[in-house]
Amino acid sequence: KLLLKRLSKGEPPPKTMPLTAQHSDGSSFDAIMEFAQATFEGERCLQVVFRQKTIDAEAIKELDELRTRDHASGLFNRQHFLAELDDVVAAAANGKKHQAVLLIDIDSYGALLNEIGLGEADALLNAAARRMESALGKNALAARFADHSFGVLLGESNFVATRDTAEAIRAAFEGQILHVGRRSLTASVSIGGVQIGEKIASSPQVLAKAGQALQSVGALGGNRLEIFDPAAKDRAEEERVLERIRQVEEALNSNGFVMHYQPIISLHGDEGECYEVLLRMQLENGDLVPPLGFLPEAESQGLTERVDRWVIGRTIAQLVERKKMGKNTRLIVNITTESLLDQRLPALIRDQLAKADIDGERLILEIPESKCVTHLEQAQRFQRDINKFGSSLSLEQFGSSGNSFQLLAHIDANYLRIDRSLMGDLAKNSENQKKVREIADRARDLGKKTIAEFVQDAASMTVLFTSSVNFVCGNFLAPAGPSMNYDFSQ
Repeated sequence: KLLLKRLSKGEPPPKTMPLTAQHSDGSSFDAIMEFAQATFEGERCLQVVFRQKTIDAEAIKELDELRTRDHASGLFNRQHFLAELDDVVAAAANGKKHQAVLLIDIDSYGALLNEIGLGEADALLNAAARRMESALGKNALAARFADHSFGVLLGESNFVATRDTAEAIRAAFEGQILHVGRRSLTASVSIGGVQIGEKIASSPQVLAKAGQALQSVGALGGNRLEIFDPAAKDRAEEERVLERIRQVEEALNSNGFVMHYQPIISLHGDEGECYEVLLRMQLENGDLVPPLGFLPEAESQGLTERVDRWVIGRTIAQLVERKKMGKNTRLIVNITTESLLDQRLPALIRDQLAKADIDGERLILEIPESKCVTHLEQAQRFQRDINKFGSSLSLEQFGSSGNSFQLLAHIDANYLRIDRSLMGDLAKNSENQKKVREIADRARDLGKKTIAEFVQDAASMTVLFTSSVNFVCGNFLAPAGPSMNYDFSQ
C-alpha cells in the first residue's frame, strides 16, 4: 500500500519488489513484483508483473536483461531508454549538470536495405550498434530508439565532451567499412543532440529538441552533427546584454545618444509647434539603436533614470535654442518607470527650466497608461509636482484598457495619446473608428487633448479630420529626424 501511494504521487518505482504472498488456502509463498515502463494504446503507463519467486537471483538478472534489451541491436530497448531519460531529466531539474542525449540516425537506410536485402536488416542494425558503441565511453547508455535510429545518454559530459563524442561516432562510420553478414558496405550517420539542463528539464522537450537537430542535419544530406546547448545560448545572451550595458554607460559618459524629433500636427490650426522627442543610441560604427534595443538592458541595471535625466537636460537645452530662434515650440518627452518613482526628479526639472528661463508649459512629460495604473500614488504625486511649474502630463497608450477614463478621476493628464492598436487599418475598421471617436469626444468634454499616432495613410487622415482628435503624428505625415524643420504653417 505504501508503495502504491508513492507511485500515485509520481515517485519512480523500483525495478523489483520482493514480498510474501498468500494462496487462497492461507499458505504463504515468496513472490516478486516487477515494474517496467510500457505503452498501452499509445499512452505511457507502468507495467506491473506479479509472479511466484521460483527461480534464483541469477535467473532474475537474466530475465531483467531480456526485458530491457532489444534483440536485433543488442542495445537497451526504447522503453528502458525512456525510463533512464526520465531519471536524467529529473536530476537536471534538481540542478545536476553535464548530461546530454544524442539521437543517431543511419543515413540512406532504405537504400542500404535495397542493397543488402530485408533479411539482413537486423544484421545491419547490430553492426551499426557495435560500431557506435566503439566510440562511446564508460558514462554512456546506448539504446535502439526507433526503427533505424539509436539513442545515447551521456553522463559527466559538458558541451565540449558531448560534441567530441558525437564527432567520434560520426567519424567511426565515415568512409569506414561496415561488415553485414557476408556483405561489406559503407554507411554514414546523422546526429542530433541536446545538453540537458534546468531550462530544458522535461523528457518530451529534450527529445523534441534532439529530433529537430537530427532533422536539421538530415536535411543537409547527413553525415553531420548538431548539438543544442541551452547554456551556450544563455551565455551568448548574457554577453550581448553586458555589451549593450557597456554601450549605454559609454553613451551616458560621452554624449553618445542622439535625439530625433517627430512633429505632432494640429488638426485644428493650434498655434505653435510640437514635437515628440525620440531617443537613439549611436554606436561606434555609426549605427543608431532605437530605445527597445537598449532600454530593457539599461533598466535591468538601474540606468534608465540616468538616461531620462540626460534626455530631459538635452530637451531643455533644445527649448533654449528654439526660443532664441523665436520658435514657440513644445516638446514631449517619454519617461520610464524608474523616473516616475524618483521623487527628486520634478524639483530637478523645475530648477533646470528656471535656470534656462524656459516656461514649464514648453515641456510635456509622457508616461504609459499602464504604468500609472500600477503606480497610481506615485503618478498622482508626479503629476501634481510638474503642474506646479507649468509642465503637463501626457498618458501614452491611452484606451488600451477597458477603464482608461476611470484613471482620469485620479490623474489629471492634459494629453491623451490614443493607443496605436486602434490606428491599424483605421480607414477600413469601423469598430476602431468608433472607439477613436468615443475617446476623442469624451476627452474633449473633459477638457483633454488627444493625439492620434501611427497614422499610416491619407484615408486614416480623412477619418481623423471628421473626429474630435486634436493632434496627429506618424511617418505618413512626417518621419522622425535629427532636426526640427517641419513647416507647421502648411
